[in-house]
Amino acid sequence: MADYLAVVACGAPLAARVHDVAVRAIQAGWLVRVVATPSAMNWIDNDAVESATGFPALVDQRRPGQAKRFPEPARVVVCPATFNSVNKLAAGIMDTYAAGILCEALASQVPMTVVPMVSTRLWGHPAWRRNLDTLAEAGVTFLDPRTGRAGVPQPVESGSGPELIAAFEPSWAGPPGPQPALLCGWYHAAASPSDSALSLPGDPLGSPRRQVSTGTEVRSRDSEHRRPAAARTPSRTRLDSAGRSRTPRPPGVDAQARARCRER
Repeated sequence: MADYLAVVACGAPLAARVHDVAVRAIQAGWLVRVVATPSAMNWIDNDAVESATGFPALVDQRRPGQAKRFPEPARVVVCPATFNSVNKLAAGIMDTYAAGILCEALASQVPMTVVPMVSTRLWGHPAWRRNLDTLAEAGVTFLDPRTGRAGVPQPVESGSGPELIAAFEPSWAGPPGPQPALLCGWYHAAASPSDSALSLPGDPLGSPRRQVSTGTEVRSRDSEHRRPAAARTPSRTRLDSAGRSRTPRPPGVDAQARARCRER
């Protein structure tokens, strides 16, 4: 299997930056599909999403008999997450395609990063704190949309959406790239076991509090998609000062490779 990243956008103003999150993840070596709730489409620039990933955002459920549109993701990023989507995820409610992706990922212990954009007006709701605790205990990592720091999320002041959108750095939500693997002509990188937690500002890679509580590790799932050894592109992996893999992505994306990766 490929190392796919599902970037899920819910109905809040920060959804306007989801294509930027996808671009940063692709630059890190992921194969990305954007999934959106119906209300998120009020903010999403779908042309920008398709330009970045090769596909428009997925919103609707598959039709009966239709093949799966992409493999199970190796990681999930929810940016932004709303009051409604977080509470539904904790309760196990799957009433949209995006909610189904999230519930399946949580049940399968797929590493998940959630960037909540919830106002101060809703923060004191009695179900909210309980559901945040439930998801944190299940291994979900929460990010502050204003600083990119992991930990206990904080509310967003009502009316501050435009300033938050402008200041948001897409790399905050992007996980490290996967280990070297070939899929449909794309050469990309996959996280080593030590990279099972996201690297974020002020939070050293591998910090015990950042490890997924289930012990889940990201592994390369590329065996059935590898080219013969003679056809593989040599790895050009480099390490940065923190010892993390930094594999350059080759320029451009082969159009035929995109076609082979399309709706399955």
